[in-house]
Amino acid sequence: MRVTLDLNCLIDIEDYRQPHVEPVLDLRRLAEAGTVELSIPASAASERRGADKPRIANFGQFQRWVTELGFGHVDFLAPILYLDFSFLDYAVLGGGPGSVLETEIHEVVAPNMPHQSPAPHQAGKWRNAKCDVQAVWCHAPTRP
Repeated sequence: MRVTLDLNCLIDIEDYRQPHVEPVLDLRRLAEAGTVELSIPASAASERRGADKPRIANFGQFQRWVTELGFGHVDFLAPILYLDFSFLDYAVLGGGPGSVLETEIHEVVAPNMPHQSPAPHQAGKWRNAKCDVQAVWCHAPTRP
């Protein structure tokens, strides 16, 4: 079984947020035992970890943070590339059936948010919504 974690799961571990941290710790233990496979969308590195924490500057920094949280065996899933959002070496080009699927997911997960290029006053909310859409897209077993 594959379980895809989003940024909030990682923050739950880092900040030991109750009651959410315990199920994430359980998943980490199951992964260490080889019972489940854990994955994280690379787009999680693009989301803000908190107002008091700087944005991730490069993907290596994100990988080190994930390892420090105890996730040594995790697959990073490549999302669709968006400029000023994605890390170029951990993304795939959009187009074709993959983009159609992402649009369909976007309409369910973030129907009131623009799909592309948000207005400046919506940039933070758009980034969070796009990370949620990308997480679902990355986890989809039938994605192209």
